[in-house]
Amino acid sequence: MKKYLLLFLLLSTWLCGAAEFKKFTSNGNAKANGLDFSFKYPSDWREGTAESANIVCIFLNSKVVNQKAQSTSISVVVKKLEGNLPTPEDQAKFHTREMMQTLMPPGSRFHAYRKAKLAGDDASFFEFETIQEREGRKLYMQASACVLIHENYMIMLQGYATALAANDAKVLYKASKTTLGRIINSLEFQKPKE
Repeated sequence: MKKYLLLFLLLSTWLCGAAEFKKFTSNGNAKANGLDFSFKYPSDWREGTAESANIVCIFLNSKVVNQKAQSTSISVVVKKLEGNLPTPEDQAKFHTREMMQTLMPPGSRFHAYRKAKLAGDDASFFEFETIQEREGRKLYMQASACVLIHENYMIMLQGYATALAANDAKVLYKASKTTLGRIINSLEFQKPKE
């Protein structure tokens, strides 16, 4: 009996977590400013249109739940830093809670911050919520972001759960948090820059 229970649990885990992932590569993307990186995103997400010049790519999963539109998205921002490569002191000043709060949209509410490592570089991970107005509607967003400096580039991966009601955004974010984390943690740099 234990053998069947174990088999059932393994099969259930595999079926529930077996979302297929595709690989995005920035190679040839002018917005990446010469930085070659990749990450994996769920294969049922579609590529969106990035409005900002610094957003290299955006992928999203839109759906309607109980007749309410919701979406989960990930975007990658790349900014080439001018001048000398950042020193360890520059990195230490950059990776602070206070600095990360300056990267949030105006009016956002900060939730959490921690230092991390991503693709071998020091990184900052933080969570926040914000309300944006688009086309006369309020969009409630729960978000996580990971920011790092790689060589002379600042990279920010932003994951958003967006809904027309604050509680719906919170529920969606909680359900999407593992997927957003998996996307962020899949970041890889393709080759060292000269």
